[in-house]
This record gives sequence, C-alpha cells and structure tokens, in this order.
Amino acid sequence: MTNDQYLNLLLLKYAVDENAAKLASQRVMPLINQWGNENIVKTVYSGSIAKGTAINLGTDADIFISLSSKTPGTLQTIYNSLYDTLNRAGYRARIQNVSIGVKINNQKIDIVPARRHDQYTNDHSLYKSKTKTWTKTDI
Repeated sequence: MTNDQYLNLLLLKYAVDENAAKLASQRVMPLINQWGNENIVKTVYSGSIAKGTAINLGTDADIFISLSSKTPGTLQTIYNSLYDTLNRAGYRARIQNVSIGVKINNQKIDIVPARRHDQYTNDHSLYKSKTKTWTKTDI
C-alpha cells in the first residue's frame, strides 16, 4: 500500500457525515429562532464542521447565535433562558462552558449564544458557565 492509499483510508475512516450534522442542527433552528425572536442578528455554523477539519472521534456541530447588543438581560440570563427553552422542548440540554449541548439523531450539537458589543463590529460577549463570568470573541 502506498502512502497516498494509506492516507486516503485514514481520511475515509475518520470522515464526518457533515450532512447528518447539519440536518440535525436544522431541526433545532425553529426553536432557536422562536427563542431569540427579533434579537437574533444571525446564526452561523462555526467550529470544525464549518471549517472542514472535523473528524469522527468527537466532533459536534456548532451553532453560533449572534444576538443584538440591545438583547435584554444579563449574559447568564440569556444562556439560562436558552437552556430552559431547549429542555422544555424535550431536548436533554447539557450545560457546557460557553455552549449548550444537545444530541439530535445521534449528532452532537453545541449551541453558543453571544451578544454583540455594538452594531458595527463582530465583537461578542459569551457567558462562561464554569466561572460565572464572560469572555470576548470576534467571530
């Protein structure tokens, strides 16, 4: 077996079914849109699947929710509200550091709510549940 053949076998072995992950993500999108209502600026796929670097050893689909800078409440309130909404809808949500994890059709989905700093930049604040504080990101 050549090096190229071996590499191709490895790539096939660890390939992620991106379509299955995106289809699973689409199932939860109506609920996210209902929860965020007019406060949602946009939702985007982020993380390894979006970048094309995912492998099947623990990859999940990441949904980044960009909320308006005018979204009411603290970051903790926003995070907990989304967590509660997912649980009430029957998803067994898991609190993670900056995301909320759900499993849909055997696909792991991480949902990341973030509030924009202002309407002119991509700077966002994320709630960090482990330390009960926030961090900045600029997706």
